[in-house]
Amino acid sequence: MFSKIVDKVKNIPKDMINKHILNKYGKMLDLKLDIKNKSIDTNILLNGEDKAILVHIDKYEMIQKADKYFIILYGIHTSREWINLLAKDHIEGKEFIVPSVYASKLKLFI
Repeated sequence: MFSKIVDKVKNIPKDMINKHILNKYGKMLDLKLDIKNKSIDTNILLNGEDKAILVHIDKYEMIQKADKYFIILYGIHTSREWINLLAKDHIEGKEFIVPSVYASKLKLFI
């Protein structure tokens, strides 16, 4: 029973990302969170692509401001150079709001 609860909690970030971020661009196929080192590894299949891209995030941080939660990503590396540049310019180090429906559950990953 405990393992089923852990599996559901582990799927929260993947479900949130697929539903609220990637839904019009593609789908996250898997997600490996290293809670100790606060790093992420994933494979994302973008719409129109035949092959998934590999994504590694060196570090993630979740912060709270008032009653809202934000996630910040650092060191984004992918198997596509142009995506690395896009991530560096528009994603790395920026605060992205976590939808309130997921925020309390994601506190487990802080």
